[in-house]
Amino acid sequence: MCGIIAVLRGQESREPLTLEVILPRLSSAVTLLESALGDSENISTHITQAGDSLAETDKALRTVPGISMLVFDRSSALAIQGETLRAKQALETIDKHLDHSSTDLEQLNSSLVQVRDSLWAIERDHLRTAEAIIELAGGTPDSNSLPGLMSIQTALSALDRLEVRGRDSAGIEVFVANHNLPASVLEGPRFKDLVLRSGAIRDCGGHIAFIYKNAVEIGDLGDNSQVIRAAIRGDEILQEALLGPEATVAVLGHTRWASVGVISEANAHPVDSQETGSNDKPYVSAVLNGDIDNYMDLTELENLSIAPEITTDAKIIPPLISRKLASSASDLEAFRATVSTFEGSMAIASHTAEQPHKLSLALRGSGQA
Repeated sequence: MCGIIAVLRGQESREPLTLEVILPRLSSAVTLLESALGDSENISTHITQAGDSLAETDKALRTVPGISMLVFDRSSALAIQGETLRAKQALETIDKHLDHSSTDLEQLNSSLVQVRDSLWAIERDHLRTAEAIIELAGGTPDSNSLPGLMSIQTALSALDRLEVRGRDSAGIEVFVANHNLPASVLEGPRFKDLVLRSGAIRDCGGHIAFIYKNAVEIGDLGDNSQVIRAAIRGDEILQEALLGPEATVAVLGHTRWASVGVISEANAHPVDSQETGSNDKPYVSAVLNGDIDNYMDLTELENLSIAPEITTDAKIIPPLISRKLASSASDLEAFRATVSTFEGSMAIASHTAEQPHKLSLALRGSGQA
């Protein structure tokens, strides 16, 4: 159990973003904040208008075109960072004034919250995301790679936040559809790891799944994502796959607090549909919160061939779905039929190579919240 992470991204159709569009809006917000105290009768109007401008800036920068500008135009990123710092300084001055003022704060509070939230998002989410993407790519990435790297960074950032609930292990699957890799790349020991440890790759016929995991009984917050980031940064096959002009990326991840199965990379989620002695069924991956109470009964009943190194109850999910897909069930039918046999409190997310742009989700009980 602990936390499920998933990122799907549609095709990008928005126009490129430039500093000429963003900076006037941001600078206007800064000017409004800096002049607010000099116009005490209209301070609420100043702050409200500044909050609206900052919210629009935040909305623009959170998009692929926005992050693209921050990644590829570093002078623009520095200009935005400078204006954000000015806004924070102006806000600090306003806060100090209001602390010793008789002004009715109730009408200002919502606007002040909007200003703070937008500044936080611009500085701590968007500017930081751009820096993290450059780090993941090992330098300025190719424009084709950017959407995929953005999805990976979003997932890893979410993993960092969820780790407070449990972090003895964590993992993500980066599924690249339409990768355009040459056949010579699609071989080697990474393609033959039956237990899906970190670094494993699954060739899904035109699509490809990369697995990154870390497992340790005692660790600090952030350790798992740092290990995964380093593995991604050094993975030449992944970096090449992301370059495909038609490539799209789906990310499925999980941070775990072991309840069934020892702490190990083999037991860390995601797990996949691989069974020992068989590799001819549709590829499926899954993550699980909570416990499948009847997983041992189902393993025996369905005669699942699971590698002995894997002892997590989550492992039964993908092969059961895969078998139903192989019997001509639709993606949704296979998922529903599988999860309906489970007992316990759980939340499940599953992804298939047959539907690379979709996720299936299920909840029974609280899903361990």
